[in-house]
Amino acid sequence: VGYYLGANPPNAEYCSNNIPEVITYSTAISPADMDKIESYLSIKYGITRGGNLGTSTIYNYVASDGTVIFNKLLNTGYNNNIAGIGRDDASALNKKQSISVNLNEILTVGNGTIASENSTNSTLFTVNKEFLVWGNNALPATFTSTNVPEGLVNRLDRVWNAQSTGFVENTTIGFEQSLLPVGTSSTSLALLIDDDGDFSNAKAFPLTSASGPRFEFAGQNFDSFSKMYFTLAVCSTFTPVFSPTVVCQNEPLILNLVSPTFTTTNLAYNWSGPSSFTSSVSSPTISSVSLLGDGTYTLGLSVNGCYYNYTAQPIVVDTAINLTVTGNLV
Repeated sequence: VGYYLGANPPNAEYCSNNIPEVITYSTAISPADMDKIESYLSIKYGITRGGNLGTSTIYNYVASDGTVIFNKLLNTGYNNNIAGIGRDDASALNKKQSISVNLNEILTVGNGTIASENSTNSTLFTVNKEFLVWGNNALPATFTSTNVPEGLVNRLDRVWNAQSTGFVENTTIGFEQSLLPVGTSSTSLALLIDDDGDFSNAKAFPLTSASGPRFEFAGQNFDSFSKMYFTLAVCSTFTPVFSPTVVCQNEPLILNLVSPTFTTTNLAYNWSGPSSFTSSVSSPTISSVSLLGDGTYTLGLSVNGCYYNYTAQPIVVDTAINLTVTGNLV
């Protein structure tokens, strides 16, 4: 009996496809072993096991020891364009970055960083059998204003849900710029991560790089989330109002952002001004302002991961008036 690869015997129905890997066995494969083989190949090549319509538990992703690393029933609704990264020494899997091979998928996740390809990613996994596997909800990569936290105006309809198995690494999450809606700007993007998929109370993280083909968010580890839903969001724009604009010499100067106001506690202030003035409180006070305090004050404001840099109206410090009265006859 001959062994044929790429054709049916006798030398018919030739296949012209690229074949990246061939695995041969001398005995029949059990269903449990087939799960392991298909899971290995699916993660290595970014293939959705069972296809986007496959929801049966037979299409779960498992490690070389049979541990389920992506449960399709537990992640119902997020079984589309599944991909993953991880290390499994028994199968020689060392997948450090991945994107689904399916068309129009915009998400790449890398261990530590995202390189030009997996082989050039120089990062290492800390332990054996650590995996991060994710899928999306199959919605389009368009923006919606539904369920976004304060300080943000829109988020993608497409949402990803990740399942972690012993995963201890920091990741970089990248979104393909060419596949996002036209006009998406790097100056107003944030990454939303949530543990219930609602996103109205999600944590937001600022963009770290937009120099390559992707908008990237480095240093993400998901450690504080019981479940890991994430998506791309757009920060709001505000027209700030500051007070005061004029203050007298030697009087207190209290800097204040009158509007917009926020209810979230995820705020950070960074005031700066003349004479090397800096402050990280919301309404800083200079108890006795001198003429050297005259000038422009700026405010760097972080709201739920969105960063705004405002230039306040110049504050004028008026010279104190010294009155001298001579004589007592009017």
